[in-house]
Amino acid sequence: MPTGDSKYSYNFIDLFAGAGGLSEGFLQAGFKPVAHVEMDEFASRTLETRNAYYYLKSTNNLKIYREYILDRMTRDEFMKQIPASIIKTVINKTMSDETLPTIFKTIDGIMKIRGIEKIDVIVGGPPCQACAAAEIPERNAAVPAGGGMGGAGIEDNPCDAGQLGDLFGGGLPDAADGVAAERPAGPAFHPCG
Repeated sequence: MPTGDSKYSYNFIDLFAGAGGLSEGFLQAGFKPVAHVEMDEFASRTLETRNAYYYLKSTNNLKIYREYILDRMTRDEFMKQIPASIIKTVINKTMSDETLPTIFKTIDGIMKIRGIEKIDVIVGGPPCQACAAAEIPERNAAVPAGGGMGGAGIEDNPCDAGQLGDLFGGGLPDAADGVAAERPAGPAFHPCG
């Protein structure tokens, strides 16, 4: 198991990476990221910022990161300080039959440039299966007041907390009922994203 010592480090790819929380744990355990694949533009930008932070930390140049965080430089100015080889490890694409060849080609290119012969670990946080089963086209769309998709009640949205107990064999409905009852008016929290 990696302990932070470089002789024990493993390479990894993070699929469905989100903003990088799972990657963060692997980074802290000494693993080295090869690529992060994430479809959400804003999560991908967060991943780019994380990568920039780790690059600046490794080069003893966190002053640039601090300047950016303190709003003393724009994102464009900040990202110009980071080599493209660091930023391009974030692949902002939806994973599908159409995009997989491009994603694989990008990862192969990263590996070639870095002299990486193999991927040791693939990690990931797959999308919520209830949302995938419901074929929800826009997971980031605001849910109208009253919950549910398309203005229907909470019972019509398989992603809402009240339905999750059924997906996991029971145990959640009672707790979820309290969440549904206390939901504020306006756009609802969407547990999938």
